[in-house]
Parts: sequence; C-alpha cells; structure tokens
Amino acid sequence: MEVSLEQIREIFAREVDKKVDVKNIDSHASLSDEGVDSLDSASVFLALEDEFNVKFTDDDIAKLDTLNKIKAFIESKKSA
Repeated sequence: MEVSLEQIREIFAREVDKKVDVKNIDSHASLSDEGVDSLDSASVFLALEDEFNVKFTDDDIAKLDTLNKIKAFIESKKSA
C-alpha cells in the first residue's frame, strides 16, 4: 500500500503542538531536531496506528525518527 508523506504530515499537523511548522519538516531530518517532543511523538504514533492499522513497538518508535522512515515502515507493514 502506498502511503504519502502528505498523509503523514496531515496526522502530524493534527497531533503536534502548534509551535512546530509541520508543513516545512524536512522528511529526512530527525523529528526531534525539527521540534517534535516526546509527548507529541507519542500522540502522533497512536494516531498513525489508528489511521493505517499498524502497530509500533517502543523499539520501532525509537528508530523511526524521520518522516521517510515512518513512511517506509508503514508501507512495509501494509504490504506484508
């Protein structure tokens, strides 16, 4: 299943504190470097689980630190 970065950005925009400019997050940059804190991250991953019907372990979340990595992970789970 193809997942777009735009879909992921929309979820981030709903869940992340307004101080983070989600539309301008570099898809290759570390989310923490872009201003996404751990509370924001937790709510985003819960929303991503609901939206795409995938599960993230704590280990997954620790490794998925960019939008591109999140996108690739979701696509790999949806195609399995």
